Amino acid sequence: MIPGDQVLIKSKTDEEIDGKLGVVLDDVDENLLSGRMCYTKVMVMISGVPHFRYLCPDSLELVG
Repeated sequence: MIPGDQVLIKSKTDEEIDGKLGVVLDDVDENLLSGRMCYTKVMVMISGVPHFRYLCPDSLELVG
């Protein structure tokens, strides 16, 4: 995925963002080197407020 891609979030652990649309901000390979497994930075709107999360690529579905 590349920055700007719109994604559908499928999260089994975070009901607040499950099923919401988000925008990929960064797909940071350096996070893999630091041991972080969920490395795609996504912005998602929750109640009109932007939230930023690092999510695993397998929980994101490309839209459009």
